[in-house]
Amino acid sequence: MITKSSNVEIHLQAGPCTSPPYNQFDMICNSCAEEQPCSFMGLRGFEISTIDGSLVYGPYFPETKKNDLLHSSRSLRFNGKPYSPGAKKYALNQIRSTLRKVLERQKDARSYYNNKAVQRDHTEGYRHLCDTCSTTIFNKHYVCASCAMEICIECYDDLQNMTEGIHTHPKSTNNKHARAEFVLFSKFAKKSISTLLKSTIPKAARSLMRKVKKENDPSAAAMVTTSHDTISTGKIIMLPISLDFILINHFIFKKQVINPSQQSSLSTSSLSHLFSGVKDEQRTSQDGQQFLKIEACNLNLDLFQQHWQTHRPIHVTNSTGNSEFEWTPAMFSTLCGTDTIQATDYDNSVFELNGKDYFDAFSDRKRRQRLCKKLGSSEVLKVKDWPQTQDLQNRLPGLYDDFMRTVPAPEYCSASGYLNLANRLPEEYLPPDLGPKMFISYGSDQHGKTGKTNLHCDITDAVNVMYYADDETARDKPKAASVWHIFPHDQIGQLQEYIRQYKDCDHLHPIFDHAFYLTEQDLVRLEAEFGVVPYTVYQNPGDAVFIPAGCAHQVLNCSNSIKCAFDFLSPENVESSLFISSELRKLHKQDALQVQTTLAFSWVSLKSD
Repeated sequence: MITKSSNVEIHLQAGPCTSPPYNQFDMICNSCAEEQPCSFMGLRGFEISTIDGSLVYGPYFPETKKNDLLHSSRSLRFNGKPYSPGAKKYALNQIRSTLRKVLERQKDARSYYNNKAVQRDHTEGYRHLCDTCSTTIFNKHYVCASCAMEICIECYDDLQNMTEGIHTHPKSTNNKHARAEFVLFSKFAKKSISTLLKSTIPKAARSLMRKVKKENDPSAAAMVTTSHDTISTGKIIMLPISLDFILINHFIFKKQVINPSQQSSLSTSSLSHLFSGVKDEQRTSQDGQQFLKIEACNLNLDLFQQHWQTHRPIHVTNSTGNSEFEWTPAMFSTLCGTDTIQATDYDNSVFELNGKDYFDAFSDRKRRQRLCKKLGSSEVLKVKDWPQTQDLQNRLPGLYDDFMRTVPAPEYCSASGYLNLANRLPEEYLPPDLGPKMFISYGSDQHGKTGKTNLHCDITDAVNVMYYADDETARDKPKAASVWHIFPHDQIGQLQEYIRQYKDCDHLHPIFDHAFYLTEQDLVRLEAEFGVVPYTVYQNPGDAVFIPAGCAHQVLNCSNSIKCAFDFLSPENVESSLFISSELRKLHKQDALQVQTTLAFSWVSLKSD
């Protein structure tokens, strides 16, 4: 309550829109209309008469921000120490450019009335999503003053005149919104974002910027501007070059930065220096597509990072030698026999069955035939993302510890990995579920039918470790237990074009709906007509496959196999993750990773290490 005069007080809304005195106002939020928790509570304010409790004026949208989490978060889930003196600098340099892009975008957000953004408190235990596209809201966003519809910066920019959406405004036309109805909000103080942006400029660059700006004469300064306006000189229209941009980019990276939206890939020759110290048996070439294949005992962090920066997969063999468990069907039958599990068929039909039945039929041909006949399914069932209702750490802590103990490059793909940026969201934020999760698949059957994981693309990096495989139910012994086709991250556009041209997409997205598998015939045509060749990885027990974020991939499950996978966010691939986030936004699919928010807090966390 804020006192304004002896007869009028300003109240922050403390109850539903339908309760007195707020029901005197003839507009209610969507949530109240649907009998859900009110969206305007603690957000909207009114002038209320102290004499009769009537609404005098409103609504207001006063600032309610108490703590700026960029500088006062309760604690981080991650409290590890740098693994080497250069670890912090390495991580910061990898994410610097992408974070600057995110923060610069925040500066572009403008209110319809050109007033400043209203700050609001962060709501804990809640993933803040755009009501239109379902992307995660990082900082600035817009709220309809009438019905509390919340939209992101991009959706607001897409508004020319009106946008579709449920609207409770009594004078609205066809349930549509106009730009003028939206109020600009922020979750962080303007100063916090400016300070964060400034901190991304290397010290050497800041020093040089001060020197240049001090020495520049007025005429030179006029030619170097940070304005977004164009300069007209005669018939030539020039976009001014930002001095900050020139200096910053001079200092940021020595490595080559690859933009996934551009269709230009590194040539094999440009990668030759990476393999200069690698033995022949430690590299694999597939029609010019090279990637690292190496035994776990020969892999070190420097070599991993050297190759991971090229955004190519890495194949690590003999990675489970230190495992203390057998990871066999018999073990899972004992540990999880009473569980009810969901098994998916090749046509995405889902069947519920007893865990013991599934695992006892794993390597027994006759049992499997009887089980699948009873279910009415094929014989190539798979259990994915298991445990499906709880964390592996809680369900089977011994296996969780075994995975974390044996997984290669633990600095990246373990729960406490220093370079796993997904660890760095504060406790006030709802964390993404990154695993580890298990993939337990029946392989080929007697009729030659083989289980598949359709083509898809993840917003995170991932590592997939195979712990067990057998060919007891197969008609023929396969070349490998699993065959992976992993496509270069910068060729996703050609891949989508091919599928739209040769597959019946209808309303399906070529990649993000997990609807298609490219056959050998498809791969031959894809190379001939589009010049796209995947990395082909043959995975067997003990092998770990690292898949960079943004690389579309598919898997052929030739053998009965048990795998465990973990998702992570590496500094090297944040640009790809941000690109996939933008693609998901266009499809109204959630960005559970919260890439922009994670980037900002990762920077703050790393700087404080």
